[in-house]
Order: sequence, then C-alpha cells, then structure tokens
Amino acid sequence: MNDEWVDSYFLQTNRHTGTSRKLRHTTIILVKKNFFLILFFQLPVVLYGCETWSLTLRKERRLRVFENRVLRRVFGPKRDEVTGEWRKLHNEDLSDLYSLPNILRVVKSRRMR
Repeated sequence: MNDEWVDSYFLQTNRHTGTSRKLRHTTIILVKKNFFLILFFQLPVVLYGCETWSLTLRKERRLRVFENRVLRRVFGPKRDEVTGEWRKLHNEDLSDLYSLPNILRVVKSRRMR
C-alpha cells in the first residue's frame, strides 16, 4: 500500500475539517485491515477452483470489475487536485495502490501449475 497517497489524502482532509492525527491513524488501520481481509479471506473464496475454469472474455471482464469494485471500497475516494471535488479512483490509480498481481494473473498462473 502506498503511504504517500494516505498522507496526501489526510493533509487535504485536515485542511478543510481541522481534524487531528488520531483520525488519520484510525483510518490507516481500517484501510490496512480491509486490505488484509481481501488478501486472506475474500480472494481464496473467489479463486476456489480457478484451475479448472474456462475463461471467456466476458468472465475476465467480470473478474476485473469485481476486483476494482472491492479495491475502491478499501481505498475510498480521492480528492481531485484540479477541481477539489471527491471522485472515485480510476483503474490506473487502483493498480498503483494495489501492488500485488491482479486477479486475472493469479488465475492464469494457477492454471499453469
């Protein structure tokens, strides 16, 4: 996980709300906890039996959509630097924050074994 993103997120939030560092620390713990839950609980359930799947383009797209949806819930919104409005993270932002291989690579590597 990229701590620079978390720091910039809280710097912007603190400017507008005047909240303390305690809020930042609590939210970092929540993001790391959610990240842990994805890695050790959700992914094994989703990928159960993936060695035998026949992946069509539609199923690959659905897996990517699922993964991005889960990551957006974990990392939350981002404040746009130009307009100052909150927005969803784009797919490129998610791939930068999520340092592990995407779900399709994991499925394909498990099929190769």
